Amino acid sequence: MIDTHSILVFIHIVLMSYWLGGDLGVFLAANRVADPALPFDERMRFMKLLMILDMAPRTALVLMLPVGFHMAVNIGLVALPGWALAVIWASTVAWLALTWVVSLSEGKLEGSPLPKLDLWTRYLVLGALIALGILSLATGSPIFANWLAVKLLLFAGIIILGLLLRGAVAKWVVGFGRLSEEGSTPETEAIIGGARKTAARQALLLWGLVLANGFLGVTQPF
Repeated sequence: MIDTHSILVFIHIVLMSYWLGGDLGVFLAANRVADPALPFDERMRFMKLLMILDMAPRTALVLMLPVGFHMAVNIGLVALPGWALAVIWASTVAWLALTWVVSLSEGKLEGSPLPKLDLWTRYLVLGALIALGILSLATGSPIFANWLAVKLLLFAGIIILGLLLRGAVAKWVVGFGRLSEEGSTPETEAIIGGARKTAARQALLLWGLVLANGFLGVTQPF
């Protein structure tokens, strides 16, 4: 008999796989996008591939939260009533839909409040995770396991890095705007290359936090 918890564990593993695998694809595609030796059209094709691949980690980040909370409730590590868990799932589905709309409508939402709504949703989730993690470490509730409270703080760090990566992407947009209008120049390539190096460092740190989160979930060391 397959129980709900086993299904959630399976989904959690799949999300972790697609998160890291998708991020690796984005990382490799970004190298080609930033390669000044390639013609502009070729770089744009890699950019489109990058944006498609990036939907895997974006989706995984959002879904990890309700799946993780549901698993924790199932094994008695979090004190949450059923209605609160339902709210978490419903809110996450709405956030995921918003994430997809904003991502797939890149460049078409000028003047729309949706990108800002997505950004402020991340700030709201970030603040809630930090508050919940610190509260649980200090009082032992509503999360009863310290390793799980630390996981929430690490997840908050992942969201922070994701927000910082948006800054690097904004510089890419500026660089590629100039590239399409003026062609390849040392100044333009410096903008693109600098943003790429910054994003690469942030991505590597983000992977480290994702792996650390997975390690804590499996070993539960404290």
